[in-house]
Amino acid sequence: MLTQVSTLALSVAGAYRRHDPGPDDPAPFIYTSGTTGRQKGAVLTHGNFASNVASCQKAIDIHQTDNFLLVLPLHHSFAFTTAMLLPIFVQCEISMVENLKTIKANMQDTSPTVLLAVPLLLEKMLARIMENVRKKKAAHVLYKVGLARVIGKKIHRELGGSLRLIVSGGAPIDPDTLRAWNKLGFSIVEGYGITETGPVLSLNPPDKPRIGTVGLALPDVEIKIINADVNGVGEIAAKGPNVMQGYYNNPEATAECLEDGWFYSGDIGYFDEAGYLVINGRKKSLIVNREGKNIYPEEVEQQMTKSPYILECLSLGYREPGETTGERVGLIAVPDQEAFDALENEENKRFSEKEIEDFVRAEIKRLSREISEYKRPRCIQIRFEELEKTTTAKIKRYLYAIDTSAM
Repeated sequence: MLTQVSTLALSVAGAYRRHDPGPDDPAPFIYTSGTTGRQKGAVLTHGNFASNVASCQKAIDIHQTDNFLLVLPLHHSFAFTTAMLLPIFVQCEISMVENLKTIKANMQDTSPTVLLAVPLLLEKMLARIMENVRKKKAAHVLYKVGLARVIGKKIHRELGGSLRLIVSGGAPIDPDTLRAWNKLGFSIVEGYGITETGPVLSLNPPDKPRIGTVGLALPDVEIKIINADVNGVGEIAAKGPNVMQGYYNNPEATAECLEDGWFYSGDIGYFDEAGYLVINGRKKSLIVNREGKNIYPEEVEQQMTKSPYILECLSLGYREPGETTGERVGLIAVPDQEAFDALENEENKRFSEKEIEDFVRAEIKRLSREISEYKRPRCIQIRFEELEKTTTAKIKRYLYAIDTSAM
């Protein structure tokens, strides 16, 4: 038996030596989510991942006593790098959830210390927490008078009692969501990354976060703004050992985004006065009106989804028949049926589709008063089916357009 084990061990060791990867050897081909068009396969190397893990560890102090809660799918670089490779590198614990419906129960069982999540998950968790707060009169009063941390302690225990850090990534998060978690006493920070860069590029320092930014560039990563305007706003470019080799079998797309080691992200942003990176939106999604003013659809969308009656929305540029220059702001909005169901129960009445549409339009008009006049949607379309999304829950923008014939 001992001989058999020894022979097996030698065989495994030999197999590993034959396939021992070097830093420049490709690890996976990860296909981008394709929100604006055709997907492309990013060729990421073992060195890309190893360097990104090391940079993450330098930026945020992880200990061997930590326990990561693995919630996100590992076929995406965010989860693969930060929720699996990083804890393995540090030699700490990883706890895996059974499914998205058992997260709270799994947290109670495993007592994680670090949670890495996308905004959608954090928003849904917060919504459930706040719904319970509103249902309990004493808790609601404490929250209203500024004693949210008192009820936050109970919520902390319900989530395992050991959670010391939440990191949001994968998509922009509403600053109000961050503030609400902070108000409850949770340490939550936002980071920024792209599949093509392994993926993490920047992170808010937990001891000095700035809400509304995606933080500082990771150690060993350079970030600069290309073709900045008078306000310092331009395309975000990154350079470092974490940047991919290129797109698989797509030299044209590779040449478009890689130049002298710099990866051109397609994201628009700027550095604030403290050197923190702020992201305005995607270059391809930018709306330019007839006066030449830039409108970032993400800003409009974030404003409109402040309404509990709007599940999701998509802001797009459009032109009215006969117009050849500039764009107007259009909006496709999806009502939150659960919110309307609750309102129907509360008011003991049934809303028609027309009444729901009118209600949503009124909400959009109300929220539009809080943004600049030129950013307000001029054409609003209501649909009752959710918008089609990628596997990372990002809306596939290229599938939609404002229907001017219905105006």
